[in-house]
Amino acid sequence: LIFEHLDAEEADFLFEEVFVRRCYAPLVELPSNGRPSVIIDVGANIGLFALWALREWPASHVFAFEPLPPICAVLRRNLRAADAAERRKAQSDQVLSRSTVVQLAVGSEAEPSTAMFDFYPWAPGESTRHQDEAAKQRSALAYAARAAELRPPRRARRHKVESYRCQ
Repeated sequence: LIFEHLDAEEADFLFEEVFVRRCYAPLVELPSNGRPSVIIDVGANIGLFALWALREWPASHVFAFEPLPPICAVLRRNLRAADAAERRKAQSDQVLSRSTVVQLAVGSEAEPSTAMFDFYPWAPGESTRHQDEAAKQRSALAYAARAAELRPPRRARRHKVESYRCQ
């Protein structure tokens, strides 16, 4: 599988998690009623779960939601490439897309309609709208690494952050 990514180390980790270890496989058999399944991928990142789901359930349609513009752009390209590969395989331009990408932050109706998200170019999967919680997690991880006399994770040593207001 060839796909675009924003960070090679993170992409390797995600590929292993989704395709090799199958961490997102359902724990029970999904019912099949002869109709195409709809799969909702909230926080789709670069689309590896969506790509896996499209392979796993060939009659399905995936709706992939990702709020951050730089990540959403890669997600769109990855799912467009998957559609193009299906058209080539079928030798037909009549094959309909089996995915829809929506640039949107999904939350409860009690939350504001827009929110600030921090995008970490060096670790896009760790991008968040919950900056305080993410900072606490990074701090605890760095502390544990020092206590174990290990080098802090690569991500803990980088500080460039881009902020986006997302709907």
